Formats: sequence, structure tokens, C-alpha cells
Amino acid sequence: MAKIRFNDKLFKGHLDEWVQEVSDDDFTRAWEIVVGCLGIHAKMDRQPEQSSQQAKREAYEDFALAFEGEASTFTMVGMLHEFDQMCPDTFREDGTFEAKMNEAIAKARGDVYKAPAPPPVFTILEGGKE
Repeated sequence: MAKIRFNDKLFKGHLDEWVQEVSDDDFTRAWEIVVGCLGIHAKMDRQPEQSSQQAKREAYEDFALAFEGEASTFTMVGMLHEFDQMCPDTFREDGTFEAKMNEAIAKARGDVYKAPAPPPVFTILEGGKE
């Protein structure tokens, strides 16, 4: 079976939309830096037989793999860390950042992201002798 190419445009578009929706200057700046650096990364790593689009796809896929904990360059890890840290706390703490990244990766791979089920809610019952 042929491997589906990572669709950097869907990945970027999904995150562009979310970053714009969040509307936080530091977070927007961090994303724009990531996008710019991925373009430079693709340009610098492009092989002679590669198209610029293929090199760009690979750069975006490397960024996604860094998010998933795969071996990555310090550049990818640093960009991911900066993007994560500039995300407003509420979106990191409630899992939105992770979910949006997973959604973008799934879209780029032609998959559908299924968010994990929320943890069960436990009720503490009081009991004992009266």
C-alpha cells in the first residue's frame, strides 16, 4: 500500500485557523516564526532531486513527528517548545493545544482524529456507622 503524503497545507491551514481564533499576539508570533522557519528548513534540507513542495511537506511532517515524540532536530524541538509555551495557559491546561495539534496531524495524514474519552467521573459516597 502506498504511503499517503503528509499534506502540509491542511496541517498549516488547520493551525492557522485556530491560532487566528485564539487571537493572542505572542501565540500568533510563535506560529508565524514556526511557519517561517519550516520554510527555511525545507529550503536548506532540499535534496537535488526533490521538489520544493516535497521538501516543505517533509519539514512540516518533521515538526509533527517532533510533537509526537519522535526523534527530531533541536530546531524542530525548539520551535515546538516555543509554540507550546506561547499558547495561552488555558488552552494548554485544558488539552486544547494537544487536541488541535493532533487534529492537524490527522488531517495532514488523511485520518480523522478521535479525541480520547474524558476520564470517568467518580462519586465519593460517605458511609459508615451512625
